[in-house]
Amino acid sequence: MKLPWTSFILVGVIFFAGCTTPSSTPRPPPTTETPQQIGNTTDPSPLPMASLVGSPVHSESLPVGADSYTFSGPPTRTSYPNSWTILRNTGYESAYDETFKNPAWVAYHLSGPVGTTAPRSSGYPTDPRSTAGVTATDYPPGYDHGHMAPNEAIAVFFSDAAQAETFLMTNMVPQKPGLNRGPWKALETLEYSKWEQEFHDVWVIDGPVYTTTDGQPINPTNRYGTKQVCIPVACFKIIWAKDAAGKLQSLAFIMPQDPGTGHMPKEYLTSIREVERRTGLDFNSSWTAAKQDALEKTVATNVWP
Repeated sequence: MKLPWTSFILVGVIFFAGCTTPSSTPRPPPTTETPQQIGNTTDPSPLPMASLVGSPVHSESLPVGADSYTFSGPPTRTSYPNSWTILRNTGYESAYDETFKNPAWVAYHLSGPVGTTAPRSSGYPTDPRSTAGVTATDYPPGYDHGHMAPNEAIAVFFSDAAQAETFLMTNMVPQKPGLNRGPWKALETLEYSKWEQEFHDVWVIDGPVYTTTDGQPINPTNRYGTKQVCIPVACFKIIWAKDAAGKLQSLAFIMPQDPGTGHMPKEYLTSIREVERRTGLDFNSSWTAAKQDALEKTVATNVWP
């Protein structure tokens, strides 16, 4: 059924604490967690008790093991210029950049029996936890509201209310229709309809790319409107899974805003290391250098069957 916006308002400052317990019913409520403060970041005014979801967690890197949405811990910054605020939702978390008005990255973990999807939401609500207050009308003409955490996948592994949370503007990045409805959509579908069924656990981190070459300063010049929403030149996606023998596999993609008609995800395969160079983010930072190199320098020759 189609849920009105008010129907998925959650109570209090609760966070989702785990995504790995298979269930055909909505996940249990997340545990309460005290917001963290890192460096000079200060917490905003508390949200009212009838707020949408949990309070912000101000952090550039949550401790390894404290994050249930990522395979090897949240990304850390290398040359990415801004801090972010972790906004935790039932089925995903968004590392929201209030300066660029986009998530720096979004992470989600798919596991468990597949359910059914609810009808799409009819709008893109402003997230009351964000100080930027980006609205659906702050995007330029000719761009879609591109989901980072996909609404269908979150619906089938969590709940209708969790699906509705994916329509928050803090989960969106401006994407051209050719990207959003083309190879990006193809990958989203494979994640939940095929790969989770094969591997049983699929971890994903994705987000915007603002640079066209390695080493280019991350200072997007394409900004739109009074809110100065930054328009990326591409989007990245990294997917982790383990095969039946327990061997870790990964796929990494950088997809341009204008992929052209008929292009498939395989054409945009790259290495995790290239994603790091283009985004200023560091993935798998808790691993040894040798372990990172073994996985991150590899470019897959094809997407998983």
